[in-house]
Amino acid sequence: MPRGCARPGAGRPAGSHGETAKIIQQAAEDGVLPLKIMLDNVRFYTKKADALIARLMTEGAPALPRGPGEAGDTDEAADPNAAVIEAIGQVLGLRKLAGQEAERAAPYCHPRMGVLGEEGGTGEIEVPLAERLKEYTRRDRIEAADGKVIKLNPESDQ
Repeated sequence: MPRGCARPGAGRPAGSHGETAKIIQQAAEDGVLPLKIMLDNVRFYTKKADALIARLMTEGAPALPRGPGEAGDTDEAADPNAAVIEAIGQVLGLRKLAGQEAERAAPYCHPRMGVLGEEGGTGEIEVPLAERLKEYTRRDRIEAADGKVIKLNPESDQ
């Protein structure tokens, strides 16, 4: 059986090349790429949170809506900072949504970190400074002896 040459019926069917590229191109022209949507959501939630923070700083906390039959004096007397706490909760909620969208978009924008060692370190062995200094001293002695092997006195190395 011949290999490596053109055979009838081999390869992709005619017209199937570039279908995915066409779909991606059309989505890009429409502006509905997943990464763009995720980043737009991050921007939206961040702008909303920043606008709410700016409004809190300039105007103060918005008044909380009260249900029918609730007296205004009793709510404020019970918790005068309820409106501020509610507004801060809204800011935190918006920031959380922005963070979730950013987390979803991160694999498209940033490469993954390399695999770490079993202990979670960088794989490099950490040698204490005292041990490194001893090694440097030994190297200096060997260099001073013109590369000849010298006998190290274990007592002097400590």
